[in-house]
Amino acid sequence: MKRRILCLIIFTLFLEACGEARTTSPSPGNTSLPSSLPTNKPSPSLTTISPTKPLTITPRPTLNSLDIARTVLTDLSIEVTHEYSPTGYCDWKRIIGWSTDFKYNNQFFTYATITCVNQDKPWVLVESWAEQGLGYPLTSLLGWSTDEKYAYFYDKIIPDGCQPRGSFGRGLYQVDLNTGTIKSYPVDQTRGISLSPDASMIVFYDHQMSEVIIYNLLDQYEKHIAFDIPSGMDNWGAGDFTWSPDGQKIIFIIDYGDACFVSGVSLRLIDTQTSKVTTLLERENQTLSVVEWSESNKILLSIDNEQQILDLTTGNVSKP
Repeated sequence: MKRRILCLIIFTLFLEACGEARTTSPSPGNTSLPSSLPTNKPSPSLTTISPTKPLTITPRPTLNSLDIARTVLTDLSIEVTHEYSPTGYCDWKRIIGWSTDFKYNNQFFTYATITCVNQDKPWVLVESWAEQGLGYPLTSLLGWSTDEKYAYFYDKIIPDGCQPRGSFGRGLYQVDLNTGTIKSYPVDQTRGISLSPDASMIVFYDHQMSEVIIYNLLDQYEKHIAFDIPSGMDNWGAGDFTWSPDGQKIIFIIDYGDACFVSGVSLRLIDTQTSKVTTLLERENQTLSVVEWSESNKILLSIDNEQQILDLTTGNVSKP
């Protein structure tokens, strides 16, 4: 009897032990969270990540000076001009801010610079406001020295109305491209101004005196050469001053009549050594311009928008 009771007790203890070891799974319908969460936080573990390729950083796009000007100066119309030296060593840059209304009393802003490849920053030549009225100045590049050590610029005067051939000019300046130093020449009215091939002289004309003026930039010597205008011809203008390849001769064109209604043209040749002026062509009711003078005795012209060659030895004009 005692042995049977002992077996029953052992069997009961075995069943209780199995019940405590059993894990119960929540029924599918019971998805509620427990009423309390453990307060002990697990210790974070450090993980080392080795990149498989270099990190690439994409820079944010930046605005250039022109875009900034357009963004900030919304009431200005921005115009940019570039002109490069013959070898591309230097870059002339002019920025004009035109007033689109009368907020700036109809003024415009000019910012002209030259940047060469050996410079960290550009030389600032002009940074000023000017009146946009009758005959306003527009800073313009005249040319470069053959060794590209100097650049020359002047004020091109824009008239109210038709622009005469050669335009109006004012002043002359030289900038040293190594130092940025600006030199002013004692010339005022420079109508039709043109730089010689070796950049040692300029030519322009005096309307009141009917004279061509050749100005030596080295010794600042002037040579005045008079030319004839038909009697009674009050309205006329000259321009297209073009040097021969050797710089010994100059041709230019005279327009007869008002700049808006030219009635005739005259092509003249100047010998700079003898000061002799020769009439090469006279035309009525035709357009005429100089395209190129690359050969000593042949000049490429445009007559009524058709290119023709003038032979200086014979005086004949023919198609190329």
